[in-house]
Amino acid sequence: MLRVTPNKHVNIGFGGGGYCGLSYAGALKRLGDAPNFSFDDIKRAAGVSIGCIAALAICLRLKPEEMFNRLGALDFKKIIEYSYPWNMVGKKSYF
Repeated sequence: MLRVTPNKHVNIGFGGGGYCGLSYAGALKRLGDAPNFSFDDIKRAAGVSIGCIAALAICLRLKPEEMFNRLGALDFKKIIEYSYPWNMVGKKSYF
C-alpha cells in the first residue's frame, strides 16, 4: 500500500538501469493515483543515467500519460543501434 502524507514537499530521486528505467513512467502513474498526492508537491527531482530522463520529465511537469505518449513515439531500434561506441564505427552518427 502506498501512503502519501498530504501537504508535504516531496523530493524524488531516480536511479540508473538502462531500459529498466523506462518503468519509471508506470511507477509515476501509480504514484499519481495515490490519494493525497499531487505532482505539484514535487519540489526537487534528481536522477542518474536513465533516471535523469525521468527527473527531467518531472521538472518539465509532464504527467505520466504524456511520458507514455512520448516513449511510445521513440524508435528503440535506433537507440539500441547507437547505444555502444563500437556499433557506430563506419556509420553516420546522429550527433
